[in-house]
Amino acid sequence: MIEVPEETLNKWQSLVNTMCKIVQAPTGLIMKLEKPDLGVFVASNNPENIAKVGHKEDWASVYCGQAIKSKKPLLVPNALKTEEWADNPLAKIGFISYLGFPLFFPNGDPFGTICVLDIKENAYSEDFKDLIEQFKTMVEGQLKLISQAKELEISNKELDQYASVVSHDLKVPLNAIMGYAGLLQKNENYSQEKSKVDGILKAGDHMVTLLENLLKLSRLNAEGLDVDEVDLNLLLNKIIESLEFKISQKGGTIKVNKLPKLIANDLLMRQLFQNLISNALEYCRVGVAPEITVSSSSDSSEWVEIRVEDNGVGIDEKDFDDVFQPLKRLDQDIDVIEANWELGNDFEGTGLGLAIVKKIVDKHRGKITIQSELRKGSTFIVSLPKETLV
Repeated sequence: MIEVPEETLNKWQSLVNTMCKIVQAPTGLIMKLEKPDLGVFVASNNPENIAKVGHKEDWASVYCGQAIKSKKPLLVPNALKTEEWADNPLAKIGFISYLGFPLFFPNGDPFGTICVLDIKENAYSEDFKDLIEQFKTMVEGQLKLISQAKELEISNKELDQYASVVSHDLKVPLNAIMGYAGLLQKNENYSQEKSKVDGILKAGDHMVTLLENLLKLSRLNAEGLDVDEVDLNLLLNKIIESLEFKISQKGGTIKVNKLPKLIANDLLMRQLFQNLISNALEYCRVGVAPEITVSSSSDSSEWVEIRVEDNGVGIDEKDFDDVFQPLKRLDQDIDVIEANWELGNDFEGTGLGLAIVKKIVDKHRGKITIQSELRKGSTFIVSLPKETLV
């Protein structure tokens, strides 16, 4: 069952009120077909109108039913002069003239009608017929938007369900592989096969992380956004605490300048900045300890900027747009990549971290840009609307 938003209903109310005012008829309606009934969905609110929202009639017996069946506009100047409408229940209660246009969903299914009824004979002018046809076009355009929104909602739910099923089904064989590798570790000959077993476990862990991130990305497409006050200073402190081992392992330092409070989703903000900082720690240069600075500025009257700056491998300018694409890992700095490989420091990212960052920024109606130079570092600039500030 399709639901019409209140804002759209208010627009339709204005349309039927306008119809009655122009033609000076007591009743303007938008009818909705729910076989076998045709019900009043929107009714003009002038005092002379006796038709009330919710009233239903057998769709086959009323004027509107004929318009829907024929898929054409119907004009009945005076039902009392036409034998066809002798038993029409609307004529019996005084609505002897009618002009209506059928309304259809984009797929061709009938929604109902838009019509005007009068208690006196009325042939309606050609100009008025043209006007009602324009109103029909407007209503059908809004039905198209409503249908598209509903289809998108269903598609997002199906995508989320699909991602959950795929994630679960892929984890089953992965867990089996890792289980067998764990058994090998307990074997007395494990030392001879250590590198191979460690490789299996490492690949398995990487795949599990990849699946979890794919699931997060799909859910970001479908879920709404619950917001509250978020103190970015406290949030960054918690992130740094959670990354303490990795920071120590890399010999890195993180400096956080004074940051604002935002009206945002706490969990998504945590994920956003944790991904950016983890990336900066991961993609560092050989022999250079990572240095990361998080700061904010507000030079614009509309935006606040939060900058995450590092001294890592950097990104080629031609690849700025690609870094936010899912599963896109850039190997443009081959010297850095090869040097890390030689030291056994292969980059372990899944290729989804920045895609998730971009999606989170989009959900908060913000934007993210990059300033970077190869072998010198990168700065990710998260710009959020100032109205999100506390």
